[in-house]
Amino acid sequence: MRAETAYLFADSRFRAPTLARIPQVPRHQGNAILTWLSGDNKTLLSGGVRSFGMQFEDDVNLFRLPGYATLQMSARRTLTGSLSAFVTVENLLNREFLVAFNPLPNLGAPRLWRGGLRWDGRIRK
Repeated sequence: MRAETAYLFADSRFRAPTLARIPQVPRHQGNAILTWLSGDNKTLLSGGVRSFGMQFEDDVNLFRLPGYATLQMSARRTLTGSLSAFVTVENLLNREFLVAFNPLPNLGAPRLWRGGLRWDGRIRK
């Protein structure tokens, strides 16, 4: 079992006299991930949350985009020495969140599913 967290504080601003915040750069960002690997190293499960604080859409800081958070999960299972199958779900709760106003509100990606096979081409002894 492994847990990871990360936080970014980015107070990005234009120079004086305005000192307005730079558009599309949230002041607060963070994530947390919890990963479990089976004892035989064949199964990996991972889940986490990503969060973004409020940000502005424009350079004069008139249009405010609210903060949001999304959940994601993934699973991987080794099938042979070099081949594994995986599935990943992003925005697990299918939340709607604003990512832009240009000139109408734009929503972020809905729930996204990916799955497939992964081949690791390293030579194993």
